[in-house]
Amino acid sequence: MSRISRRQKRGLWIAVAGLALAALFVTVNSLLPTPITPALTWQSLLQQAGVNQTTSLPDGELQVHFLDVGNADSALIRCGTHQMLIDGGEPSSGKKVVDYLRGQGVDRLDYVIATHPDADHIGGLPDVLEAFPVDRVLMHYMDDDNTPTSYSYERLLTTMLDRDIPVTDTAPGQQYTLGDATVDILGPQGDFADSNNMSVVCRVSFGNRRFLMMGDAEKKAENALISSGTDLRADVLKVGHHGSHSSTSSTFLATVAPDHAVISCGENNRYGHPPPRNTGAAATAPYPHLAHRPPGHHRHDHRRRQADRHHRNRKGADIVTYIVDRIEEDIAVLQDEQEALHPLPLTALPDGVRPGDVVQSDGDSYRLDLAATAARRERIRRLQDRLRRR
Repeated sequence: MSRISRRQKRGLWIAVAGLALAALFVTVNSLLPTPITPALTWQSLLQQAGVNQTTSLPDGELQVHFLDVGNADSALIRCGTHQMLIDGGEPSSGKKVVDYLRGQGVDRLDYVIATHPDADHIGGLPDVLEAFPVDRVLMHYMDDDNTPTSYSYERLLTTMLDRDIPVTDTAPGQQYTLGDATVDILGPQGDFADSNNMSVVCRVSFGNRRFLMMGDAEKKAENALISSGTDLRADVLKVGHHGSHSSTSSTFLATVAPDHAVISCGENNRYGHPPPRNTGAAATAPYPHLAHRPPGHHRHDHRRRQADRHHRNRKGADIVTYIVDRIEEDIAVLQDEQEALHPLPLTALPDGVRPGDVVQSDGDSYRLDLAATAARRERIRRLQDRLRRR
């Protein structure tokens, strides 16, 4: 297993991008003043390292696994016999996440944190909740006109109801115990209209080591965290929103002052995450797709062409109903009833479309269905209310 010395790691940005079963695996020993040691590993390397099929960890040890789920998020945190999962990637990643957890000897989860309702974070969680006993789900509800409506979010809510899993609506100041580690809920600090900035932000502390997990929090949420006076210092920062330019301001980075930063992103992803300015040469060397491109190279045009392809292939087809899962700058990500995700240019949709809206397409154009949107938001609100009343 390749390891990086403390001198080499200082200021290093690590991009997690590769194969489905890869993970960035970090071990921390609270009893020794040794550096945090990350290693980018595949299944064979995990076996060589003796961390595969592990039912529990030695006392005084914490492991954090940043799972490779493409341009999405999922992280497993283990401390002794206790385990917590933060997010589960896209719907198509659910079974891969389950297989990875089983490969690590996980047989139950103390906590599952759903940072926010975008499908690239919560889409795989229903498969996890069905595969393992889960003591509690931690999440933050969004209400009123911002109620999420995706099919993945609906399946998450119904799975928690069907399996009678306790759910806690998170708030800053809450603290949870994970073996010898503590998990502090730090955000969101305030109410925001978009799901990214409403991400559950948590800090995992183990001895004098800290991991700050940002979900998809962007600069608005970062500024609110700084203004709250919360101690944000951390050894490892899981960068918000896949390293997008909308997150990780220089002020925030200086406040956190991490030794290491982890970006979860998909290779050659259509969203351009992370932009070249958010990564250094050391981080991009193993990943040519992250290297800086000259001004004449239009990476943006490439991802637009990828998004256009779905729109062109739909022409002349029957009416199909989609839900707007999220909007990534000039790309809208639609979800169909099978929970498949379809990115396309935002300009293809009616003006003013928002996440959670229901749109219909005949393959030539898209129209906003206001009545269906209102009905869907009401359906999701009722499911959320049932969870709250339990």
